[in-house]
Amino acid sequence: MRLGDSYRLNAGTLGITPTDQPRTTHMVPEGGVVTIETGPNSIVAIVAGPPDDHRMVDVTWNGKTIMLSAQRKRGELVVGAKA
Repeated sequence: MRLGDSYRLNAGTLGITPTDQPRTTHMVPEGGVVTIETGPNSIVAIVAGPPDDHRMVDVTWNGKTIMLSAQRKRGELVVGAKA
């Protein structure tokens, strides 16, 4: 999982906004494509090593920045995709 990688989700996944107060939720549907982006959550997850079930990463989906759980099993890498 690297910055700029895009993934097609295999299942609907709930994400939260990293900056809104109060935080709001967004459901990314099955088949939605997200792109890993620069942000405090992404950098921590990538530098800290392989993702586990508890890490969150910043992604772009539908023009919005949201945080998702960093589980590889939820998505497959899509080469050349843009979220």
